[in-house]
Amino acid sequence: MYAWRHHKPVEFNPDIELPAFRLIGYNLLEANSTFSTGSFSHLKLEFIISRHIDFYLTQVYVPAAMVVLISWIPFWLSRADSQARVALGVTTVLTMTTLTRTLNNDLPKIAHLTALDVYLFFCFSQVFLSLIEYATVGYYDMKVEKRRKAGYESVKGEKNENEREEDRSKKRQVLIIEDTSLIDWWARRLFPASFALFVVVYVLVLYYINVQNEHSKVEFKL
Repeated sequence: MYAWRHHKPVEFNPDIELPAFRLIGYNLLEANSTFSTGSFSHLKLEFIISRHIDFYLTQVYVPAAMVVLISWIPFWLSRADSQARVALGVTTVLTMTTLTRTLNNDLPKIAHLTALDVYLFFCFSQVFLSLIEYATVGYYDMKVEKRRKAGYESVKGEKNENEREEDRSKKRQVLIIEDTSLIDWWARRLFPASFALFVVVYVLVLYYINVQNEHSKVEFKL
């Protein structure tokens, strides 16, 4: 029967360090396994590690947040610069995709969802929805342009047309333009507010999980 010794059951080399993780403790387990040839005693050693937050702040969290901030810039650009807005939106989407793929290649392959995956998914959703917002504004602008041309051609050879109908047409066009600008007005407020709320909730949840882990059973802490 195997058993862990009471005095210094595990000894570590203090010169060994991990670049992305730190060892916070370990658990000592004793168990018996039954096989066809009999029952055997064995020992288990579980290492408890945590990630270095500094590395991921500089390599993942801050760059992803900056990409999200860049995706909001077209909300303040003129709707006439539709090509610049779409180009900037596509660039931010590709940047987030590259960042996520690079990170997944460096991290170990696991089946469950991590907190880092949740953060990157939300950032990618923000960038993708901002691109959808550009497309929506461009679609409404296209409709406004078509209606303006149709209204101009209908009154082109009819100078004695009733002025009331012309005023109504102008009012409808102005209303559509105002609706289009209203999309940008809401986007300037909803996107930053939702991202700020997510960051606050994300930090609080991670803090709660960290506190729970600190109170978990650990045989020895370095």
